[in-house]
Amino acid sequence: MKINKDKNIGEVVFVVEGERTEFSLLHFIFTRIFDYEFLSKKRNKAEYFVKRSKNSRKGNSKIIVINAETSNVASINDANQYLERQLSDLSSLYGVDIDNSPIFYIFDFKNRSPWT
Repeated sequence: MKINKDKNIGEVVFVVEGERTEFSLLHFIFTRIFDYEFLSKKRNKAEYFVKRSKNSRKGNSKIIVINAETSNVASINDANQYLERQLSDLSSLYGVDIDNSPIFYIFDFKNRSPWT
């Protein structure tokens, strides 16, 4: 298998539960291996973290990682406006086209989960 590091992927949003492991892993993969622009927002921080790409050809490849409101998949529901506010901020502050960007949710299940 060959990895195409020059592939333009557009804007991709990841919603994650954790504040350390998921951010570190996604940051490593997408900045050190692919050299994509990386934008992240943790639930306990007021500011966004931005790492620009060194390669201008990849200017349209942007990875966005934001926290869910809590470390619980149940925190993502229609009644909770937290995620909607985060996505709206991405659109207004950074011009992210949320309607046309894929959004992936990364949650893990612990051994003590009620579903296992």
